[in-house]
Amino acid sequence: MRVFLSSTYEDLTEHRITVEASFAMSGIDYNAMEHFGSNPRPPIQTCLTALDASDVFVGVLGVRYGGCPRGGLQSYTEREYRHARTRNVPIFMFLIDERNAAVPPQHIIGETPQQQTRLQSFKNFACRHHTVTFFRTPDDLARLVLASLIRELGVLP
Repeated sequence: MRVFLSSTYEDLTEHRITVEASFAMSGIDYNAMEHFGSNPRPPIQTCLTALDASDVFVGVLGVRYGGCPRGGLQSYTEREYRHARTRNVPIFMFLIDERNAAVPPQHIIGETPQQQTRLQSFKNFACRHHTVTFFRTPDDLARLVLASLIRELGVLP
């Protein structure tokens, strides 16, 4: 079973590193943007191709909406999420606990009000369609992701 890890990067770099380390230590096979490498396809096609090769979607939403593919209004993370929904793969969503997580201000600066509105809409949509889990720290997220995958899917090699 292969897990696809989807999130923005700037605000969740340490979180991604910690989750990926927990996958590696647990023997869980996964796809993540850090492993895509260079190829001739547009970035969104690369993301969706990797998602198509995955069996489970793990989405992590932090404090940034993130960039959008050229000509699009949905971020890469939201496009990946919506693609996973069309494929009917199990989706596990994790949202940052904005009240209790330490969020460095530089991670929020640079996002437009429209991006923040889209992020909030995306989070609301995810909360309406999934039982989400809130996290505070990178270690917290890694623990919650592994626990959810093991409990719901019995994912252990």
